[in-house]
Amino acid sequence: MWVVIFGGGSKIDGGKAANVLATYRPDEAAEALTLDWNEADSIDPYFGTGNVTKVKESTGKKMIPMIAVQTASGSGAHLTKYSNITDPVKSQKKLIVDDAIIPEKEKKIFHSS
Repeated sequence: MWVVIFGGGSKIDGGKAANVLATYRPDEAAEALTLDWNEADSIDPYFGTGNVTKVKESTGKKMIPMIAVQTASGSGAHLTKYSNITDPVKSQKKLIVDDAIIPEKEKKIFHSS
């Protein structure tokens, strides 16, 4: 199974975050990051640096492999360890920084005019 993400930077960043949630259960995140289970039932525990790797190492589970297809030039999201997510409730951008979320394969599909 692979996660395939098509789009510009925001879509790819969202796909990376969604893949984290698809790979790791809240109880796994709670144990690895020493949180209460109800605190681990969202993307919030993964914000910051290295938290995905902590859960990955604690569980021994690899992330579901990702292919990112960049369809807009400029962001480079298909190559990076960053996932910039906007919290709509707080109107605040938050960042996941982790080598574990770098897509395994990448492709660029766009035309300049």
